[in-house]
Amino acid sequence: MTTSLLLRHCRVPLLLLVCCTGLQAQPTLRITDLPAWGTAGYLTGLVTGVEPAAFRVAVYLHTEGWWNKPTFGHPLTSILSNGIWYCNVNTGGDDISANAYAAFLVTNTYTPPQLAGAATLPDELYAAALASMITNRLPRQLMFAGVPWTVKAAEVPVGPGPNYFSANTNDVFVDDAGRLHLRVVYRDGAWRCTEVISAFVPDYGMYLMTVTGRVDLLDQNVTFGFFTWDTAAPQFHYREIDIEVSRWGQTVNSNAQFVVQPWDTPGNLYRYNMNLSADTVSTHGFIWGPAAVYYQSLHGRHAQIPGPVADQIATWTYTGADVPPAGGGEFRFNLWINTGTAPANGLPAEVIVESFRYTIPEPAGAAMLVVVFGLLSKRGRNSICLILETPTIPPRRDRR
Repeated sequence: MTTSLLLRHCRVPLLLLVCCTGLQAQPTLRITDLPAWGTAGYLTGLVTGVEPAAFRVAVYLHTEGWWNKPTFGHPLTSILSNGIWYCNVNTGGDDISANAYAAFLVTNTYTPPQLAGAATLPDELYAAALASMITNRLPRQLMFAGVPWTVKAAEVPVGPGPNYFSANTNDVFVDDAGRLHLRVVYRDGAWRCTEVISAFVPDYGMYLMTVTGRVDLLDQNVTFGFFTWDTAAPQFHYREIDIEVSRWGQTVNSNAQFVVQPWDTPGNLYRYNMNLSADTVSTHGFIWGPAAVYYQSLHGRHAQIPGPVADQIATWTYTGADVPPAGGGEFRFNLWINTGTAPANGLPAEVIVESFRYTIPEPAGAAMLVVVFGLLSKRGRNSICLILETPTIPPRRDRR
C-alpha cells in the first residue's frame, strides 16, 4: 500500500483522535460568589476537570497585605463532589474590609505558604497550582466636593467604638445641593454609624469644612470626626490630626476639640465649647505644616483660615513633637457612637457637611506656600506668618 493510500485509509481515525483529545477537560477554578463589602460570610467557587477528593483550594484574603484563610491551622478548603467549594473568609481582624481574594487549586498533600500581611503572593503558589483566580471587591463610593470617597461598611463591630457601620444610601449620601449627610440610625437590631474615606492622599496644606446645623447639640454619646488617618503608619500615630465634636459621654463638658495624636500626651489636645445659633452655619479646619498644625473654628461660611477674629469660635496652634510627616493615608469624615452602645437620648443623629476644601502644595522641589507657624504678638492679637519656601517633603508611602 502506498503512503498516500495509507494516509487516505487513516484519515478518519486520525480526525477522531484529534477530536477526542480536544474534548479532554482542563482543570479550572472560579470564584463565583463573595461576601458583600463590610459583611461576614463565605467565599464560594467551582472547580472542574479534576477528581475533587484529590485536590484542595488554598484561599488568601487581602487587607493590608495577604493572609491565609480560614486559618493558619486549616489553610486548605475541601471541594465537594459536585466541584463546589466554600471558605470562611471572615475569621477575625479586619477581614470584613478585604479588598481582594485569591484562590489556588492544589493537591490535597500540598502545604501552602503562611502569609501574614505579605505584600505579594509568592511565585511558589502559582507554580504549585493547576489553576488560580484573583478577584477584587469594590466598596460603595460617592462623589463629594469633586472627589470620590469610599463608604465604610461593617456588619460586625469595628473601630471606632466599636460600632456597626452602614453603607446604606439612606444613611450616608450626597444630596442634590452637593452636601454630605452622615447619620447614626437604628436598623435591623443595631445602631449603625457612618464614615467616608478619601481617594486622595493627604499632604501638607489646608483642610476646611463648612457644616450646616446644630453640631454643638449632638448627643453626648455621638462623635463627629474630621481627620487624617494612615493605617500603615503606627510609628507616626497613624498620621492622625483631628477636629472632633463630642462630649465623650459626659452631660456637662466642652463639646469640641482639636487634637494631634496621641491625644493623651500632655499638650496634644485643646478642648473648647461651641455655642451655635439655630440653623447656623460654621466653618472648621486646620493647616498642616512640617513643624506645626494650626486650627480654627468660625461662625459662618469662610473660604480659608485664618478667618476674621470677629467670627472666631476657637483657635489653637500645635508645635509639639508629634506633628506627623506627610506621606500616606487618607482623609476621613465619620459620625459614630463613642460608647459603642447607643445615643443617650435614644434618637438618630445627623451631621450635614455643606462643603469641603483642601489645598495641597505642588510636588517636592517646587517653590510653594508653606505655613511657618509663629504666634506674633501684635497689638494684643495673634497672627499667622506665611512665607514662601521650598521644604523637604518626606518620601510618599502608599497604603496597601
